[in-house]
Amino acid sequence: MLPASVYESLPKVYLIGGLVLLLQARSPLVLLAGALLYLAAALIWIMRSTQRRTDITIYPNKMLFLPDSLYEFKPFVYGVLALLLWRLPQQQWWQLLALTLGAWGLMSLYLRARHRRCRLPFA
Repeated sequence: MLPASVYESLPKVYLIGGLVLLLQARSPLVLLAGALLYLAAALIWIMRSTQRRTDITIYPNKMLFLPDSLYEFKPFVYGVLALLLWRLPQQQWWQLLALTLGAWGLMSLYLRARHRRCRLPFA
């Protein structure tokens, strides 16, 4: 059995490792490995978040356009898009867009983690 601190930090380590591989990769095989590591980390994060959720999951206004699974992947897609834009030739507006997407993805993850730990009212 893994210690709790190691177990809780594994998805973050996988995310960072996948992003580093995607950022530094020169060969297609390393890019594929980074993408798979990032995808595995996103899946683990989403599964843990869904399992530990304590808020009421009815939000019809968010479900109009995206199914739940795609909605859960949005912050991770923002992160990958930010990384891919950052890798483009060095132009300031690509980098500004990459920083904006990356910040939006991180903010989304933070807000989801914060709001999903709401206490349910006693019945």
